Amino acid sequence: MILVTTLSCISMGFESPSFRVMEEPLLQIAEYGFVVMMSLELGLKILADGMVFTPNALLKDSAGILDLFIYIVSYLTLYHMIFLNSHKFFPALTVFKL
Repeated sequence: MILVTTLSCISMGFESPSFRVMEEPLLQIAEYGFVVMMSLELGLKILADGMVFTPNALLKDSAGILDLFIYIVSYLTLYHMIFLNSHKFFPALTVFKL
């Protein structure tokens, strides 16, 4: 997952006002791949440790809460890219994906 996160950060570094994720197929593929890998990671974490009521639950520490928040922001961005295809969707929240 470290490699995927690093690649996601690099692809976000290429984004500029004239070179947007919404308009570039290569950056869109990178975003899709990040969301898929993050989904697998969170799913495995929840299956292995639980989400709330177990001793090592995902939501018991701040890192797990941050992971879930990043996943939700990434998923909303992906949903927006697929169904709404607009440029002004929570632009300030994409900073939290780093």
